[in-house]
Amino acid sequence: MKRKALSKRVIVLATVAAMMTSTVAMAQEINKDEIVYVILDSNGKPEQKIVSTWINGEENLGEFKDKCNLDNIKNVKGEETPTISGEELTWKVDGKDLYYEGESKRELPLSVSLNYEINGKKVEPKEALGQSGNFKITLTVKNNESRTVKINGENRTLYVPFVTVSEIMLSNDKFKDVKVDNGKLIQDGNNSSITFVSAPGLKESLNLGSILDIKDTLVIEGTTTNFSVPAIMMVATTEALDLETISDDDSLDSLKDSLVQLQNGGDELLEGSKKLVDGQEQLSSNYAKFNDGVGTFKNGVDDLSNGIDSLSNNTPTLKSGADKLQNGLSQLKDAQGQFSKGIETYEDNVSKLFTAYNSIDKGINSCLTGSTKLKEGLAAGNEGLTNLNNSTANLDTIAAQLDAMSASVAKVNPELANNVAKASGGIKAVSQGQKDGIGKLQQGMKGASIGAGDLEEGLNGLSKGSNEFKNKGQLLLQGTNTLKESSAKLNGASTELYNGSTALSQGIGSLVNGTNKLRAGGSLLLNGSNELYDNSGKLLKGINQLKEGNTELYKGVVKLKEEGLDKLNEKGNTAIKDIQGVVEAKDELVKLSKEYGAFSGMNNSMNGKVKFVMRTEEVKAEADNNGDEDKGVVKEEVKEEKGFFKSLLDIFKK
Repeated sequence: MKRKALSKRVIVLATVAAMMTSTVAMAQEINKDEIVYVILDSNGKPEQKIVSTWINGEENLGEFKDKCNLDNIKNVKGEETPTISGEELTWKVDGKDLYYEGESKRELPLSVSLNYEINGKKVEPKEALGQSGNFKITLTVKNNESRTVKINGENRTLYVPFVTVSEIMLSNDKFKDVKVDNGKLIQDGNNSSITFVSAPGLKESLNLGSILDIKDTLVIEGTTTNFSVPAIMMVATTEALDLETISDDDSLDSLKDSLVQLQNGGDELLEGSKKLVDGQEQLSSNYAKFNDGVGTFKNGVDDLSNGIDSLSNNTPTLKSGADKLQNGLSQLKDAQGQFSKGIETYEDNVSKLFTAYNSIDKGINSCLTGSTKLKEGLAAGNEGLTNLNNSTANLDTIAAQLDAMSASVAKVNPELANNVAKASGGIKAVSQGQKDGIGKLQQGMKGASIGAGDLEEGLNGLSKGSNEFKNKGQLLLQGTNTLKESSAKLNGASTELYNGSTALSQGIGSLVNGTNKLRAGGSLLLNGSNELYDNSGKLLKGINQLKEGNTELYKGVVKLKEEGLDKLNEKGNTAIKDIQGVVEAKDELVKLSKEYGAFSGMNNSMNGKVKFVMRTEEVKAEADNNGDEDKGVVKEEVKEEKGFFKSLLDIFKK
């Protein structure tokens, strides 16, 4: 019977794996290590199963019994042959090692399935040869070795924990744009190398299907210009899983607590986001009112700026009027001084006249002459009084100017307007007092003038009317005193008015300077209010956008809570429930791994280990080999002259 050839690479890998897993047995213990070589067809169905066995011990094996269900058993390194009785083999070996091989008909603990698609259509391997287009290769590994065990009082189905490593090589001359859904893809320029690791049945054994995503299927996709069935090599072992490191601790309780905290945190997050939305709503509403206030403030500043401009424009006129008032009052003050001196002189003369009344009789002639001069003087005095009376018109003019000034500043500076109005009233009072005094003086002057005329016309009747003259002289003296006192008061009032006008002029000058500063400040205030108004509008827009964002945030938090955290909590609790019993299950899996022993069987006193090396051959269209258009299958054959293990040794010798 001819055998399908195994490539050097497969044999080397299998041998290295066997060497790495070999251990030194305890004293008098015998170890049985197996490598099961399986040739698969292009669909993954086993065509041939060859078991290579190495039995070893620390001392000579001598005679021992072995259990084996193989056919065509051959010693591949020595001359010893076993005595076979059913599945029991008795060996006599003068050495520490025994190597033999045989063929097995036993079902494999793992089954491999290979499916092919070209351009979306499932095809048989032979149909796909030489085709071009999109290709898809699906490799599935299934664990068939299960046991029923009781865990925590419940029957559970556990699978012997195999780990498989598969390697597929695709030539870049035929295959392009290669992608895999699992495993690792490495490009070396000439080939696409794909490595796929799986642990079929593990997630079912641990009951962690909801959270442990271990794939048992590999999908390879891409494009091809000339499809050929690639060679696939797979190694399987029960020793790769480090299950014993799984320990029973409080991690599940911590996970439960974390889920509770996560759920509570979701509730708090939802509540906080709702408060944020409500607070943002209040902020948006209140700031809208504030923004309206900013608009009102801006309008007020505009009006204030206009008023400041009007005040600044009118202060020069006010300053000019104040200067004119001060000049007029200065003239009034000077004229009042001269008037007071004249009154004093007049009063002195009247006093002397009245004092000299007793001597009048003696100096009639002198009186006549004096009366003539007196008449002339009285005429001149009357003219002076007329001129003085006319001078009050200046006071009236000044008062009128002050009234006009008060009216012009009444809106801008009511206080100043009031002060100016008071000054105007004072001037009017002075003017009226002056008019009244001068009127009385004119009346007295008129009487004096008549008396002087009478004196001039009839000194002879002077004696007769001396008593009357004495009475009138007395009145004249009293009127003169009154006039003197009024003149003194008028002089004091005019001085105070002048001083007040000087202070007014200085104050208005300060007002002009202050108005200029106020105008500059008002300009800054106006610019600031405009900037505040613009920025407040932008801020209001931003607050409204923030409000929309917070609303969306709240919706997102609600979605996170309902569709995320709540479901996560539900699935998390389900997953935790699934995890319960993992530690117990792993203990059973470790036991199954150790108890599985050898594939072909073994004596209970032996320690057994097994590796599976499975391979499919590359299948090409015949045109790739001899130029024929026929799409026949070309495979390499194995020569039968040498035993399997001897062929392996020959490879290492080359």
